[in-house]
Amino acid sequence: MTGTLGNPIFIGSEPTRLSLSDDGKYLYAVLSGANAVRRLELTTLTAGTQFVTVSTLFGSFTASDMAVMPGDPNVVATVGYSDGIQVWDVTNSGATSRPLTKGLVNDVYEGSVLAWGDSTNLYSNDEGLSPSSFHRFVVGSASFAETDSTYLDAVNGTITYAGGLIYADGGAVVDPSLVPPTTPELVGRFYSPAGGYHAVDTATNWIFFLSGNNYGVNSRIISAFDTSRFTLLQTTEIDGLTGDAFDLIRWGSDGLAFRTATDFWGNGTGRIVLLHGSAVLPRSATPNPVPSVSQVTPSNATTTSGNTWLTIVGSNFVPGSIATWNGSPRSTVFVNAGQLRVAIPASDLVTAQTNSIQVVNPTPGGGASSTITFPVN
Repeated sequence: MTGTLGNPIFIGSEPTRLSLSDDGKYLYAVLSGANAVRRLELTTLTAGTQFVTVSTLFGSFTASDMAVMPGDPNVVATVGYSDGIQVWDVTNSGATSRPLTKGLVNDVYEGSVLAWGDSTNLYSNDEGLSPSSFHRFVVGSASFAETDSTYLDAVNGTITYAGGLIYADGGAVVDPSLVPPTTPELVGRFYSPAGGYHAVDTATNWIFFLSGNNYGVNSRIISAFDTSRFTLLQTTEIDGLTGDAFDLIRWGSDGLAFRTATDFWGNGTGRIVLLHGSAVLPRSATPNPVPSVSQVTPSNATTTSGNTWLTIVGSNFVPGSIATWNGSPRSTVFVNAGQLRVAIPASDLVTAQTNSIQVVNPTPGGGASSTITFPVN
């Protein structure tokens, strides 16, 4: 696998947590050197709005986690352990926090990690207290309120919302949808030998765990589990990796990635580790069908559209289906056998021309659909 690094863009002092808006327009970064959050405009690669994160009781702080609201690139939630949780409306000139109208712990200790379920439901988990607590919030257009706070075993580390459930590094799977006064419930647990960061793939019903950090580590193990049966499927060992490892993510049609850093004892270096193949996307036991494409929405774009998500409607799509743009693969999300979402970067839309879109299914079997045209005006 080969690639190139682009030119670095200075956004501020000591960036830590990152969060991407789901429309691909903005990347937000926590700046620990400034107790702030900075927004990067991805279409133009321009550093934009920066605002200081402030709690009601203790003033400015560095957020321990951050998440952009689904469906709105201008709303971001931050959390800071003893500094509580905030929801910010971000403009080109600054940010305003929505008031928390109901908190259960005096507006503090409301979490150290975050996950949005949708534009209304926000979740956090607080690892600083014993026992830790899982919090639910309802977010309105001008304020937000805490619904409840519940202790749930094995909800620790980062949390992810996927397929209607909350997944945690500690192996817990939580149903957050129960209507109050019924509180969220633990529906299962993965007993992972890895014990580190996780990444969920709802298309294949797999979840991956990266082995945890410890002294003298010189390899990493990624364990894959079946999310419906909670059973261990396989493990993959990556040798020659020293230091700490963080932030496992799923990328592309068949890839995983994580980063490394120098550990407390001076071992290891900072690097990005990429892997892909059948260890990530299981090979089908039967031949895949040939896909068919019937519609693309939107059906056209302009040269000023910026980063754009397209929805492809058709049939015979499978996990691992890839949409191509004039023959080149683009980031594709499998929704179901009749729908895909594909990310088209602004650089593909700068020239007024008619483009071709095609879907390719992986082997065994598989093949390419007929093309459908996509004009850029």
